[in-house]
Amino acid sequence: MKKNLLIISAVITSIFIVVSCSTTQPDKQALTEITKDSLERRGEYLVAMMGCNDCHTPMKMTPQGPAKDLDRMLSGHPAEMPVFPFDTSTTKNWVLFNMSGTA
Repeated sequence: MKKNLLIISAVITSIFIVVSCSTTQPDKQALTEITKDSLERRGEYLVAMMGCNDCHTPMKMTPQGPAKDLDRMLSGHPAEMPVFPFDTSTTKNWVLFNMSGTA
């Protein structure tokens, strides 16, 4: 039993070594260069996809109702807006938002 297990382990290890050594390295010309523009576009995509604006961009009132204030995009809670008093026991089990919807 131990002999068979040893032989099977040796065969599997040998196959793994042969396969891993036979892979070719990627062609350096095939790799694309990362530019500042591509990084900015990727960051913009991630922010839009993951919904960062939903909680971290202040809202403003428009004729069509509340809308994101893109002049202050991702700025969080506006410093000039006071934080209203609240019952601190509510922060244990709840998430609190203000009128601008920022976290």
